[in-house]
Amino acid sequence: MRLSWRCPSEGTIIGVVAWETMTSIILIPGMLKPLRQARIYVFLIERGDGVYHLGGSKPACSTALATKMVEGGWLVKHGFRYEPTEQGLRAAECAALPTN
Repeated sequence: MRLSWRCPSEGTIIGVVAWETMTSIILIPGMLKPLRQARIYVFLIERGDGVYHLGGSKPACSTALATKMVEGGWLVKHGFRYEPTEQGLRAAECAALPTN
């Protein structure tokens, strides 16, 4: 079963249950926190076994999830930094909007 919601600002559908296809990785709820933090703090830092916002003491997500997000096109990795792609920024923006 696939659940989804429509982004009010663009009318695009963002999936909330993940499955991997041959070409894409669908956005899941666990990806929203790192995307929102990457949107606010501009980038996330890989430290140890997690990915953190700058100055953060709790991980936004695991490095394994961040790697899947890179594969799916939600984040891009530069050394130890993860930055949101345009697709990731739009998803974070849509997730931050209130629902009716």
